Amino acid sequence: MSPGLIALLAGPAILVPLAGYAIRRRRVRGASWYAVLLLSIAFWSLAYAWELSAQLHANKLLALRVKYVAVVLLPSGWIGFILSFVGSPAEHVRRRVLPVAAVSAIMLAIAWTDGWHGLFWGRLTVEQIGAYAILRGRGPFFLVNVLYTYAVLAAGIVLLASHAVHSPYLYKQRARLLMIGTVVPWAGNVAFVMSRHETIIDPTPFLFTCTAVIAALAVFRYELFEPVPTLRDARIESVGDGVIILDRRSRIADLNPAAERILGRRRAEVAGASIAGLLPGWPSGAVPDSPMEITLGSGSHGGIYDVRCTEISSRAGEPTGAVVLLRDVTERRLAERELVESERRYRTVIDQAFDGVWLEREDSTIVDVNPGACAMLGYSPAELIGQRAADLVEPESPDAQHASPDDARGGDAREWQRRIAGKHGRTVLLAGRSREIAPGLMVSTFRDITKERAEAEERERLLQQAQAANRLKDEFLATLSHELRTPLTAVLGWTRMLIRFEVKPDRITHALGVIERNALAQARLVDDLLDVSRIAGGRLRLRLVETDVATVVRNALEAIGPSADAKRISIEVQLPAGIPRIAVDPERLQQVIWNLLTNAIKFTPAGGTVHVSASSVPAGVEITVRDTGRGIPPDFLPFVFDAFRQGEGGSNRTAPGLGLGLAIVQRIIEAHGGRVEAASEGTDLGSTFRVFLPSVSTGSGSGNYASRPAAVEARFPF
Repeated sequence: MSPGLIALLAGPAILVPLAGYAIRRRRVRGASWYAVLLLSIAFWSLAYAWELSAQLHANKLLALRVKYVAVVLLPSGWIGFILSFVGSPAEHVRRRVLPVAAVSAIMLAIAWTDGWHGLFWGRLTVEQIGAYAILRGRGPFFLVNVLYTYAVLAAGIVLLASHAVHSPYLYKQRARLLMIGTVVPWAGNVAFVMSRHETIIDPTPFLFTCTAVIAALAVFRYELFEPVPTLRDARIESVGDGVIILDRRSRIADLNPAAERILGRRRAEVAGASIAGLLPGWPSGAVPDSPMEITLGSGSHGGIYDVRCTEISSRAGEPTGAVVLLRDVTERRLAERELVESERRYRTVIDQAFDGVWLEREDSTIVDVNPGACAMLGYSPAELIGQRAADLVEPESPDAQHASPDDARGGDAREWQRRIAGKHGRTVLLAGRSREIAPGLMVSTFRDITKERAEAEERERLLQQAQAANRLKDEFLATLSHELRTPLTAVLGWTRMLIRFEVKPDRITHALGVIERNALAQARLVDDLLDVSRIAGGRLRLRLVETDVATVVRNALEAIGPSADAKRISIEVQLPAGIPRIAVDPERLQQVIWNLLTNAIKFTPAGGTVHVSASSVPAGVEITVRDTGRGIPPDFLPFVFDAFRQGEGGSNRTAPGLGLGLAIVQRIIEAHGGRVEAASEGTDLGSTFRVFLPSVSTGSGSGNYASRPAAVEARFPF
């Protein structure tokens, strides 16, 4: 048996098991058509071996016809394999294979009916070459079939080559080997057909067997073009982002120019290298299941890249590689870091500010707050965030201002002052400003002016007091000059008349009486002024002795009696027996009662009544002076004991006096440890004064019955 025949018989021994393996892995792209192609080549080899080994002419002719069943099927199997292998849809493959199969069927029919028309082989002759009888014959359709078959095979090679060009760089060398292995059998067949030398065996089936083995490695071992369908329509060469194609062993199969720039390595340098050696942080033995961020390079040449990886699987669902996308996010990350740093700086400034700051939404819900605001209101940030700012505002007078989101919308700042309810019922007066900084978001800055407002109000109160005191001083000076001038005028007038002997003898006594009364009135004014001076300077001295209060009241009534009689005012006295003796300064107590009675007679119209009583009460004695005079207006009642304050003043004054009597009364009584009260039901309804003196004095004059300075509070406006 010749080596050529052995090669023809060895081919099917290789191709048939390989076809069975392809059928078992038919889910791999092109595997089914590849099995058809392998079986066609195996059938061709067996039929060719039969043709060569047959001795009878009829058997050789039958073997030749059977061989052409495989020959005409070969283009259909080839084009189906190529179209399926490069990723064409199954329907598209069928539509392309059917015309090729139809032409092949026509060629087969012409070959099998050649005995009738002789158009395929023409006249067949038998040539004896060595031990083999070879059939010779080539008609016009034989050449047409050869050219047609070559055209189909060439179309498949071109299609395969165009996809091989776009295959990952790592596979390009293997793709070239496959192309060579595909072209060689047809080149051998062309050489056999075109050869003028006598050859016994057509090498094409054997060469196809070798090519089938190479193709099997490409299809089943290396899955040569598996990444191509995923990227066949992608223009990765012009993509600005870096694209790296990996095989299933995480080796770099290809990369685009952008990836070359990012890695600083050329395609030929990194092809076949492990991706883990080029990208820091790449997980060993697997592809990252989530995006990752890496830094490549250093200094001004460094960059931050967002890395995303997508696995690629075959039609059978087996992983065949991955596509890695590198996107330069350096500027974005630097901007984000700068933004974070800027926010940190401004947050630090806001947190360190003494003023309060908070952010509120359109419905006034607080979404952020600084420590200054929390310190002002006494809340923690967690307690303030989520509350409505409007709910913290206390109801206030209509002139209070608060900037609502509608008021501060449009970028114009709105100033406001509001009382805000702090923690534990504490109220804080805030002054602030609000401005809308984003749609539906407003920032408010504010400070606590509670103390400032209180100080301002206190200053205003003191100013008003000073102004009132100034007015009182002016009124007092005017009153004092009037009160001093009135008796002095009378004294000077009658004295001059006496010196000039202008007073008749029978009226000298009257003149002297007028001089005495006015001199005494002026003396009382001076005494009052001296008492005020002593009280203000803490020099008022009390001589405390056990005193019968009823006796002091009677002495005061005797002194005031002529004034009451002059105005026809009746005085009712109620001094029950059993009033206890108490330690007081009798002269000062008589001064108190005299001042109260003088005041009652002064403001009681003629024909009125003044009621005087003393009684024993628990822990002391109470003295009451009640009149039926003009009374005390309600608005003046709180100031009735203030020095130089009178219910009427200026041009409205109708009663003489400096307004010191009741003030002196209060200071003397308080110096004894007692108290004095005034009451009135209103104008023209009279007034009542009650003096309480303790049985044991608690004032500064208490203790042993000696002369002591009475240190009373000086509450005089000047």
